Amino acid sequence: MNNILKITSSSFILLTSLLLTGCEEEKEEIKQEATEVKKDVKQALTQTWQDAKESGKEFKDESLTQLIDETKALGHTLATEGKAFSKDFVEDSKGLVEQGKEMASDATDEAKKAADELAKKIKEQREAIENSN
Repeated sequence: MNNILKITSSSFILLTSLLLTGCEEEKEEIKQEATEVKKDVKQALTQTWQDAKESGKEFKDESLTQLIDETKALGHTLATEGKAFSKDFVEDSKGLVEQGKEMASDATDEAKKAADELAKKIKEQREAIENSN
């Protein structure tokens, strides 16, 4: 009976560990995606700035200064929004990891209850068999 209880408990602990590992892997994937999004935003900003500089060479009056100022403002806005997006993305991933941990904890609690019930039933059946002999 002890072996059954040990095997059952070990199985539940293993399942819980696998669930937590999956949550950590998902967190890493989300972080990697956020990094890629940040990289893409930086590339887009760089390309926009280069395009603005090239097209700005065509102008020689006040419109050039105005265009550069607008481009800088746009770049600043895009950078700010990109940072906010990345921050929200990371916060959301933390929430998912926390949910995964809660689910794993709940699964562990349920597994312990099930193991206790199973052990109780096995004990009752063993006692019934011993009493019938």
